[in-house]
Amino acid sequence: MRVLLVDDESLVRAGLRLLLDGTGGISVVGEAVDGAEAYAKAQALRPDVVLMDIRMPGTDGIRGAELVRGLTDPPAVLMLTAFDTEADVLGAFTAGVQGFLLKTAKPQVLVDAVRHAAQGRPQVDGEVLGTLVGMASRSAPQAVPPSLQALSEREREIAALVAEGLSNEEIAARVHLAVPTVKDASVTDHGQAQGGQPRADRRRVSDRAHVKTPARPLRRDRAGVDWGREA
Repeated sequence: MRVLLVDDESLVRAGLRLLLDGTGGISVVGEAVDGAEAYAKAQALRPDVVLMDIRMPGTDGIRGAELVRGLTDPPAVLMLTAFDTEADVLGAFTAGVQGFLLKTAKPQVLVDAVRHAAQGRPQVDGEVLGTLVGMASRSAPQAVPPSLQALSEREREIAALVAEGLSNEEIAARVHLAVPTVKDASVTDHGQAQGGQPRADRRRVSDRAHVKTPARPLRRDRAGVDWGREA
C-alpha cells in the first residue's frame, strides 16, 4: 500500500513516516507540505492513500483533497488534523475524503485507518462523531453531503445510550452486542481514561450531537461503521 504524507511540519511527517514505514505492507512513497504539492505528487506517484493535514500555509488540506479527489482513479484521502470544527469537518467530507482522524489518535488506530481508507471503508475519529451527528440532525437532508447521511442508526442508538450514562457493558446488554463491538463504536469511549471514564464526561459527544433515544430497537444484523478510536 502506497501512502503520500501531507503536512507542513517536517517533524510530524518524520514521525508518520517512521510509524507507517515500520508497518508491514505500507510504504510511504512521498511527502508534501501543502495541498497544491499533494496534488502534483499524487499525480506523479499514484499513492493508494493520501494522509493530509487541514490547516497548512499555501493551499490548505480541504482544497488539496478536492484537487486530489478530482484526479482520474483518485487515491483515498484521510484527514489527520488537530482541528474538528464544523467548518473543517463539513469541508473535508464535502471534498470527498474517506476519513477524518485527530492527531491524538493512537498509533494502531492510525495504521488501521490507513488500511481501511485504501479499502474504501470510512474511518472517523470518535471525537468527531458528535460534530457529524449534530450537523446531520440540524441540516435539511438535501444540504447534508452523502458522507454524513451514511451515519448508521446503530451509531445513533449507542450515542443515545451514552447520553443516558450507560457503561459499555450496559450498552452491550441493551443492544445485544458484544462489549468489544460496543467499544469499537468509539462514541462510547470518547476520551476514556485508563480505568474507565466518568459517566458525566461520557455524555459530551451525545450532548453535542443532540441525539435522542430511538423509539424502537435496531436489527442485530445492521452493519456499523468503523469509528477509529480504541478503548
